[in-house]
Amino acid sequence: YDPVRPMPPGWLPTVTHINGMMVKPNSGLGSAIRLQQELERAGADGALLAADVPQVLYTYSAHRGFVTDLAECIWGKLYQDDDATDRQTQIMLDAVANQHRTTVSAHSRGTIKTDNAVRNAHAEISKGHLDAGLTDPTVVANARDAARAADTGLGLSPAMLEHVYVRLFAQERADRVATEEMDRYVQLIYAGNAVQFPSAAVNLNLVVAGSDPVTISVGKYFRRATGSKTKMTDVDGGHGFNSNYAGTVADLIIADLKAQKAP
Repeated sequence: YDPVRPMPPGWLPTVTHINGMMVKPNSGLGSAIRLQQELERAGADGALLAADVPQVLYTYSAHRGFVTDLAECIWGKLYQDDDATDRQTQIMLDAVANQHRTTVSAHSRGTIKTDNAVRNAHAEISKGHLDAGLTDPTVVANARDAARAADTGLGLSPAMLEHVYVRLFAQERADRVATEEMDRYVQLIYAGNAVQFPSAAVNLNLVVAGSDPVTISVGKYFRRATGSKTKMTDVDGGHGFNSNYAGTVADLIIADLKAQKAP
């Protein structure tokens, strides 16, 4: 806005959106506006009050030319971070820390950055729960039982093994709690998905089009992947966010809002 409108103290986003590659600022902002319009339409169709329709916080993933943008995609697929990834990570950490459910919508290259952010946020949240796991009575008891039952053949005593098992079980507990918290407070929607094997640690909505060259070539996802928590929504069309994905993403967001408000 011009002039800038400050957000109210303590404001947190309920919906965020990040763009893909080869998107100039005005075009990216246009996609965020289109998502906002679709949210208002879906909210009206779902009988939500206008005040209950969330405002979209837009994160711009900068366009620096085709070669640089493509290099960023490859860099991201190697699990390397950048400013946009860090921002996505912080959005998820804020959602969990403040117990405020937030939908993170990502398109094309934005799905790569967001999926890396998911892994980063999950690791950070898990780290915060590790100390509690190390002294958890259930963890300690299970570790003691596992150490007594173990037969390594290396002359290691149960007392020596117990410390190893405590650490192992505490990490498993911390990872599980991190997953539960992210599932509770973060909804992930990847449209025009460019991630071939998205993180299976948290729930994820993939919105894919059978005619989308990006999804077909570099973002293919195996629907029956073992242990996957991913849901897929098929749509018609190609790769463009505004024309192919915005409406379906908005429908998923409004449905989630209604589900959260249900008694």
